[in-house]
Amino acid sequence: MKNPFFLTKTDAVPYSYADLFNWLKQGKLSHNKFLHSQNALDTIKNLIAGLLANKETILLDGNFTEKEVTSLTSSYNKIKAEEPIKLKIDSFESFREQLKCSTGKIGLFTSGTTGEPKLILHNISTFLNASRIGDKYKSHIWGLAYNPTHMAGIQVVFQALLNENLIVELFGLPNEKIINRLSKCNITHLSATPTFYRLLDSKNEVFKSVKRITLGGEKSDKITIDKIKKIFPEAGMTNIYATTEFGTLFISDGESFSIKSTIVDKVKFDDNTLLVHQSLLGENYTDSEWYNTGDKINVVSDDPFRFKFIG
Repeated sequence: MKNPFFLTKTDAVPYSYADLFNWLKQGKLSHNKFLHSQNALDTIKNLIAGLLANKETILLDGNFTEKEVTSLTSSYNKIKAEEPIKLKIDSFESFREQLKCSTGKIGLFTSGTTGEPKLILHNISTFLNASRIGDKYKSHIWGLAYNPTHMAGIQVVFQALLNENLIVELFGLPNEKIINRLSKCNITHLSATPTFYRLLDSKNEVFKSVKRITLGGEKSDKITIDKIKKIFPEAGMTNIYATTEFGTLFISDGESFSIKSTIVDKVKFDDNTLLVHQSLLGENYTDSEWYNTGDKINVVSDDPFRFKFIG
């Protein structure tokens, strides 16, 4: 429990797992159903507490204005309501098992690009299904380049948390500070959008400590992938297709994707547009059997079947 847990944007010394567990074990802990904070560590701590207490926790982007919060929740004062909770944590193993078995829900709002933002509720299994846990992951150090209130950010948090890894906050930092942290913190795993990598100016520096690069949230291209390979010469690459509505769906080591046998009957294509069966979606999203993602694909191989996202 003495391992470092989270290095915030402004701190030089990480908040430790011992700090986290001491906070979780305090007698006056309370739960907010709605979390609205610009402090990533506070958001993560309170989300964890809510899950351990088997509560529903809805994440609001810290940059949302009072007006935006009111439009999503019907009342700004509603997000301030607190409920006392008491947790029991004996060890990291018991903490991890309690978290994995949580019946709490995580609420996320869709982006609103195709209509009004809609609340989606996910079980913790949505995130654990894409997490890898074991001794061989214990030495990882994760760079958090996503907003921790978004699907991809939460996925990074759980992957690191369940393996007692350090998380280094990069989201929202200027380029020079990101470069400094990549170098000084010996980050081994980095998950971000293709835009993050396109805008990253390494000043011709390479980062050999990084062993795995993950891309997601947007369509990637060869120019971006070539740049990543140059800056992170020791890193393998994972391309992920995931959304707020259903979490991680496809994983690839390049630009093209295949369909896992476990979900082959849960996805289909209509006029080269991806449709996802409602059983894969979070609660409270659609009454239709098939959800139209609006994402266009191009088939690159029929046998085996592989495709690229083109828009």
